[in-house]
Amino acid sequence: QGDQEKVIRLADGPQDIFRPSMRPLILIIPGTIFFVLWIFLFSLSLQNILLSAIIGFVVGLVAIAFSYLNIKTTWVQMTEDGLLIRRGIIAEKRTILLYSQIQDVQETQKFTEMLIGVKNLRIVTMTALSASAGALPAFNSKTAHELREMVLERIGSAQAKTIVTKEGTVKRVGEDMVVNP
Repeated sequence: QGDQEKVIRLADGPQDIFRPSMRPLILIIPGTIFFVLWIFLFSLSLQNILLSAIIGFVVGLVAIAFSYLNIKTTWVQMTEDGLLIRRGIIAEKRTILLYSQIQDVQETQKFTEMLIGVKNLRIVTMTALSASAGALPAFNSKTAHELREMVLERIGSAQAKTIVTKEGTVKRVGEDMVVNP
């Protein structure tokens, strides 16, 4: 597999780690080359052409490096209670989306993403946190579908193990407990 996207089975339990695909870099590199050429062609004088080309090249390299590091430092781990999402190049941010709060998992794919074989996932929860934290870009199509199915399966089992009381609190139900209606 040429991608850096992997599913890693950990020795300490049934936890899976999913990483985004490196394939979106294929789209960033031509865009960066186009940006540098555009600056080079539309400069006014020879001195500005060289300076503009150098600046464009440096900005392009920074954009490619940032995109690469953003993909390398993002992963999703399925735990017993929810999805642990880790992101961050300089400052690491960890977010957990509990299975009992997840309402839906949506797969989206733009035309260019379809050409390179990646899909985006959006985890929808009962909170506003899912608008930013629930957006998971650039997974291999097969991995995105597998992750979606696994989350939907765990959502069903998490909802079967929780009840909402009259006061609106959520309680976890053990296998040995019986819930009376």
